[in-house]
Amino acid sequence: MLLASPPASVAAITPVAAFRGTVAYSRYERGAYALILRRDGHEIRARTAPRAVPFDVDLGPDGRGVTVAVYSRCATEPAYAGTGAVTYPGGGSAQGCRAVLYDPATARERVLTDGYLPAIWHTTLVYARPDGLFARVDGRTRRVEDGGGRAVERSGVDVYGTHVAVARELDLRTELVLTGVGARPRVLDARDNGISTRFMRFPGFSAGRLRWADTCAGDPAGCRRRLHRYRLRDRTRASTRSPSAYLTGYAVDGARTYLVRAREDAWGDALTDGCPCRVTR
Repeated sequence: MLLASPPASVAAITPVAAFRGTVAYSRYERGAYALILRRDGHEIRARTAPRAVPFDVDLGPDGRGVTVAVYSRCATEPAYAGTGAVTYPGGGSAQGCRAVLYDPATARERVLTDGYLPAIWHTTLVYARPDGLFARVDGRTRRVEDGGGRAVERSGVDVYGTHVAVARELDLRTELVLTGVGARPRVLDARDNGISTRFMRFPGFSAGRLRWADTCAGDPAGCRRRLHRYRLRDRTRASTRSPSAYLTGYAVDGARTYLVRAREDAWGDALTDGCPCRVTR
């Protein structure tokens, strides 16, 4: 993610979101995470309260077509498991979470519903809760099937039209699932892990394509450095080499790719371990 030249750095792990020229990420300062928005070379700190963990932020158009940010706020934050991303519900530690919308034009935040990992596309809001994945379309809430299972951790959700992508973690298995409102889920990528763990993370739609990245934990010998692309129109898939198996953020906005990369090829027990993280495009 190119925020400055030379590449910038952040003091702790953060995901990144990008949409129509706006980039969002979290900055760790004074023991908390602030939400940062950047557009046209200008960095703005959102006028909203910080969090104890990085924001699970998504950018997308609201019902007017205006770019807004959605994220969660939790009474008790999810625990970090030391694998390069905050997952929800964090082994049940995330409690009292609500999905909220932040409008950069008005600098105001409003609560939308109970849940976390929200994603927005016009009048559709997708979000997760401990009992599953849901979509609110034009005010009506429906369950979205993503494969079910007990003790599911989710690290990322995105929506594009009626398409929904979910990054899931179940015990030793990791999955990238494509589903949708009223659709049957399809597993596009999966691995049953052992000594090394390959995560499929940072699902995001851009220009009719779904993208995600491989990240690693444990023995790096069993990991891959790949960035994946799936075209919705004809269901074709391709991949390219990733600059690192230890990414904390990945997003694509048109012709621009944004990456947040850990300093070292390892994760630690704290969100600040392995950082400052390099922010490159």
